Amino acid sequence: MSPIAPKNGLLYKNFHSHPAALIKAASGIYLTTNDGRNILGAISGAAVACLRYNNNNNNNNNKEVKQAVIDRLISVPYCHPDFCKILSADGLANFLVDSTGGQMSKAVLCKSGSEAVEVAIKMAKTHFNDPARTEPERSHFIPIRKEPFHSLIAQTSSRVSACSTYRGLLHSEGDDTYNTSPGSSTPSSGAEARAMFARSSPRLSAAAGCVMPIRGYFPAMKAICQRHCALLILGEVMCGMGLTGSLHAYEQEDVVPDLLVVGKGLGAAYAPILAVLVNSMLVDSFQRSGKSVAHGQTYMAHAQAAAAGLRVQQVIRERGLVAHVREVGEYLGRRPREGLLAHPYVGDVRGMEASGG
Repeated sequence: MSPIAPKNGLLYKNFHSHPAALIKAASGIYLTTNDGRNILGAISGAAVACLRYNNNNNNNNNKEVKQAVIDRLISVPYCHPDFCKILSADGLANFLVDSTGGQMSKAVLCKSGSEAVEVAIKMAKTHFNDPARTEPERSHFIPIRKEPFHSLIAQTSSRVSACSTYRGLLHSEGDDTYNTSPGSSTPSSGAEARAMFARSSPRLSAAAGCVMPIRGYFPAMKAICQRHCALLILGEVMCGMGLTGSLHAYEQEDVVPDLLVVGKGLGAAYAPILAVLVNSMLVDSFQRSGKSVAHGQTYMAHAQAAAAGLRVQQVIRERGLVAHVREVGEYLGRRPREGLLAHPYVGDVRGMEASGG
């Protein structure tokens, strides 16, 4: 029996786009449409299905991930973390904290990138509203990008230009001088400086895969935050969890964030699961003040999603996939430069590891 063609009941983001293909199955790196076409899922939705889709190869069809979800579905499909402990959620949070080598202390499990960024912002504001700090006037969150990809919420209006080192670099500038320019658009004194409580930046910009900051950019951002006693929030939804050659992308930079947002590869498309990692300074601040972070979502720390995320990360570790990304990424970064940079119509080859575009 062939499936019935659906009506257009779902409201899509773009009203003017052509009708999307109806996908009925997925295997390996291919999507199968309702009319039998096989489409290469080159973007993996974007950068989500990092373990590939269902595969007929019994040695690599991620049965253990599916079984972890089924086990949670049978035992405890749902229980809100405000009222009880959830074994799979605790397991994933502990895994994430341990993966930072002590640089982060706690984790909050979310279901979307925008929600996770909002959690990070609320934590930063709660920290500065601590009576011991008496800094309630700090109210400005400053995302680095003009249109933050995972900050599409009301309180994340942009105040700082993006790190556009190709079109934004002046002929007289080098990397070192360019890295000082973000600071010039940040308040340096007075009430505006005291009002800044956090800066947020993605390690790799949106879905392009080739828009990345130059070396030294993040230490410059961290220095600005330290100068104004603000917090640095790094958004690794797009580039973390091994997608660029290290489990956490900040490991490749000489900087440690105060709050870290991870996702996409965390659940490998088996469940909507993201996380906010918090350093010990902020956790101590919350415990000292006795204040709770005013955030709660219906499906946060969802048992099945957490089980999927934990098993996905265990599979990635067991198969040595992060090292594989480094190896393949080095090749993907080197070969286009060797073969294309000398071409008169090629101005630059950009990107990092397997996310390069």
